[in-house]
Amino acid sequence: MLNDPQDYNNSSPFYAEEPVVMTTETDIPPKSGGLLFGMTAVQRFVVMLLIFMLTCVLGSMCLLLTGKVVLF
Repeated sequence: MLNDPQDYNNSSPFYAEEPVVMTTETDIPPKSGGLLFGMTAVQRFVVMLLIFMLTCVLGSMCLLLTGKVVLF
């Protein structure tokens, strides 16, 4: 019967699970060097290059729209 506490404890899906053991700092492997935001140096360079190009294009468009620069 489900009202029996012994049957209820045995039917739990978490009954046979082992307790969680906290890890110490010595168990955690050291970080690999050279990763910032999870990217390598080449990946960071490409992202920064794309951001620079986007800034140049948007700045040029803004200058053209405000009439500060004329194409001809």
